[in-house]
Amino acid sequence: MDLYILIADPGDAVTLDDRVVKVDEAMRAVRRMSKVAERVGLVGLRERPGDYGDLSLGPRELLDIARRVSRGESMQGNAP
Repeated sequence: MDLYILIADPGDAVTLDDRVVKVDEAMRAVRRMSKVAERVGLVGLRERPGDYGDLSLGPRELLDIARRVSRGESMQGNAP
């Protein structure tokens, strides 16, 4: 069984015939993304992902780290 998720803009009216086209477009986009997925950090659901990064970091910690890095601060040895 395949699972397809269609994400549409709020307010879009999707008819049955239109949905088939949109699913087709989504499938093509996923195929294109899968070519660069590993390089940009996307993980497929078909296989178990490897251990990447520190799972104890939440969104706030990651945002704090991004701000520090964008200001040119060193992150070595610094906890967020």
